[in-house]
Amino acid sequence: PRLTRREEDALVLACAGHSNKAIAQVLEVSPSTVGVLLFRAAGKLNAKSRSELLSNYEQFRAAAAMKAADEDGSGNRK
Repeated sequence: PRLTRREEDALVLACAGHSNKAIAQVLEVSPSTVGVLLFRAAGKLNAKSRSELLSNYEQFRAAAAMKAADEDGSGNRK
């Protein structure tokens, strides 16, 4: 899935245990905007709850890191 930068920003903070209100203060948006960002990310990551969203996002990040480690600078596998 293609997450937007703002969705990822919100997810990183949510994974660190921050509430929507705290995330909103950091991102300088309203708490309802944070809710929308997380809701959209949940749809992209097939999550039905906040805990499932955070778990799926951690798995998504781990898979992306593994893929990046497997590729060299030209995009070819080692």
